[in-house]
Amino acid sequence: MSLPPSKSASDNAIASDSSVEDENDAPLVFVEDVPAPGPFNRSRGSRGSTHSGTPRPMRRRESNTNVDAVHQHLQPSDISPAQLYTTDSGMLFHAGKLAVVLVGLPARGKTHHSVALTRYLRWLGVKSHAFHLGDYRRKLGGPNHIVPDDYFQPKSSEATQQFRKKVFDACMKDIFSFFGDGGQVAIYDAVNSSVSARAELVKLFSEKKIGLLFVECIATDDHLVARNVRDVKLSSPDFQGVDYKDAVRNYLRRIELRIPFYETMGALETDLSYIKLINGVEHIKMNHAPIGYLQNRIVFFLMNTHVKSGSYLFARAGQSDSSELTYRNDNLLSAKGHDYAQKLKSTVLEHLEEIYRVQVSRAEASIDVTASGTPAETATTTKAVPTPTAGVSGVSTPLQQQDKKQDAPLLTKDITLSEDEIAHRLAEAKKKAPALAPEDKFTTPTPTTSRIWQTPVVPEKRLLLVWSSKRLRTIETAKYFADDGYPTISRPELTQLNPGAVDGLTAKEIQDLYPEEYDVHVANPYHHRYPRAESYHDLAVRLEPLIMEMERNEGDLLIIAHESVLRVLYGYLMACTVNDIPFLKFPRNEIVQITPGAYYNTATRFPIPDVDP
Repeated sequence: MSLPPSKSASDNAIASDSSVEDENDAPLVFVEDVPAPGPFNRSRGSRGSTHSGTPRPMRRRESNTNVDAVHQHLQPSDISPAQLYTTDSGMLFHAGKLAVVLVGLPARGKTHHSVALTRYLRWLGVKSHAFHLGDYRRKLGGPNHIVPDDYFQPKSSEATQQFRKKVFDACMKDIFSFFGDGGQVAIYDAVNSSVSARAELVKLFSEKKIGLLFVECIATDDHLVARNVRDVKLSSPDFQGVDYKDAVRNYLRRIELRIPFYETMGALETDLSYIKLINGVEHIKMNHAPIGYLQNRIVFFLMNTHVKSGSYLFARAGQSDSSELTYRNDNLLSAKGHDYAQKLKSTVLEHLEEIYRVQVSRAEASIDVTASGTPAETATTTKAVPTPTAGVSGVSTPLQQQDKKQDAPLLTKDITLSEDEIAHRLAEAKKKAPALAPEDKFTTPTPTTSRIWQTPVVPEKRLLLVWSSKRLRTIETAKYFADDGYPTISRPELTQLNPGAVDGLTAKEIQDLYPEEYDVHVANPYHHRYPRAESYHDLAVRLEPLIMEMERNEGDLLIIAHESVLRVLYGYLMACTVNDIPFLKFPRNEIVQITPGAYYNTATRFPIPDVDP
């Protein structure tokens, strides 16, 4: 989404669903982003910068708002969209500092949970950041670093042990620097596969008086792991530019190497607070359930989030008549509005059908073990390529899309294993897995077997769910989907922002009637509310329960709502700032699709043919 021209206060105050630009434009003020702290970003600035702690002028991000900013460093002075209050210490909910430590074999959903939790906590105003140990390995190893087999085993060479310690120390240094700079929740994304490794973390964080919550991700469903490998891990920076078959075999080998030494959390760690997420959220086991509002919010969120297979689609409602420019009027669709609703339905369904055809093609190509090269890289015409954004550590790999012209990264040794060899080794590794107590038997880590890769698993068509507000225009727009059998729900939470006393007024009329309010609104369009009105902040707080339901949804979700509502929901999914949200644009002739990913979400647009903006 390109950065739109600045709008006058009328675009934020009036409950208009029109995208016509007002002729009175307010000036934009930009500030340069302060680089994230960490050893890899010294050339761009330092922690001692005078920017730190200084309130920024009102602005919108210079970076493209199509790029998910969940890895972007937050300033101590930043206010989050749904933040209810501030404190001198920066700590919220009387919770102090907390480290959330992910545990689990590769391809179990750890990265997804760490990033999703970061997004949610930041939305609430909790200064949070996800630290991915793999990013440090890639950065410190360099582009030509060969990852030896023993890197993934406890018994390794002295050189490997030294490199592993260097990677771990660099990550811990950034985590503690993050806490020192006002951070409240650090999310540590790594395998952490042994009791001894977790005991070391307990010691490190306890010495700093930082609370600990372990989150173990376990999968006993081979198909779930296979999907994670295909859809998530093979898009990791480790495998950019690598032959698909080689990448699959290499990643299965990483899993195989870790299984014999993996120790699930259980009888030896009953004194620790941990949550076990088995097959996503199919089963949840808690030990020493954490006490406290923030910790309980974290647990509740993890119980409701899924590794997504669908996407979010945002669309405007059809037109009624000129009365749609006022909040109080709630009229039915006009003839033009009905024409729009029909075109919206056909465009959405055709787009999702094309995505399904691509998924089937990829599933069939992924099991052709005799073919050479990668499966067909068929993409929809709306695919967007995000640009890199540095995280708090300065490691840019979470959002890095490597240049395909660069040499492919070097993998571990012996990646030419046959499928039968992989199957045999995984079976042997599973036999060597440590015995578990009876109460933990259902959490046994199960590897991906080669049979999954030899049999085409054609994906099922994802369920499309349609949400609309209670306004008649949105209900009638969604009815065309309901008539075709798609589940449609009208949600009162999706009602547009209430403009209050300025309903139906132009910018000039607002300025004449409420000059002081107008000036405050221009300075802070997100938090200001006119008399008897809602602010965007009020709207974000109202939508917070609905956000949890969005996280819980597993299929495709189409939301038909007013532009003000779409701005806030988009702001959550793409980690936009309070200065971005009031200016996001959703023309009526476009559908915005947000595709969730493990490292970041991606926003794309596709047009509705023969529809005016």
